[in-house]
Amino acid sequence: MAKAKLNTLFRINASIFIPPEDGFNLDTIKAMQQNDLRVLSSNMHSEGHFKGTKSILNAKDMSKIQGNKTSKQYIYHIPNTISFKNYENEPATKNPVNIIISNVTDNINKYGYAVITLHPQDFVNSDNNNTFTNQVDENQIKDLSALIDYFVSKNIPIASFSKDKCIQ
Repeated sequence: MAKAKLNTLFRINASIFIPPEDGFNLDTIKAMQQNDLRVLSSNMHSEGHFKGTKSILNAKDMSKIQGNKTSKQYIYHIPNTISFKNYENEPATKNPVNIIISNVTDNINKYGYAVITLHPQDFVNSDNNNTFTNQVDENQIKDLSALIDYFVSKNIPIASFSKDKCIQ
């Protein structure tokens, strides 16, 4: 129903599913197949509970994965490898730029890609009660800009899970 609602509201045909609270199981995979969702993304910790790391897509091994089948026959597990901010504890904490760069570098070497999750609230100020305001946090924007500049300087492509970039 959510996929149909997205299509109605935004005229997009979603192919990615990010489960609530990052949890998933075989029923999730079956439901995704029935609804033509091709990419499952959650955090790395949740992926590890499903099948260890054996279910995580390794872009370097795509020819082995594809074999004689088409990509439409697969659900690709492409987990978040790091978030811009960590919301697991209160209050949320910013992951330092050097830690994000290290994580991205390690995961590109391991899987051929890395996924950084960005939320709109990552870039606004919050008050002492951790309530978000309508004011942009310039320091977070500067850190994001520094990350982008670093990846561009290292010729690391930046893409989103958009229709033209994602596995179809």
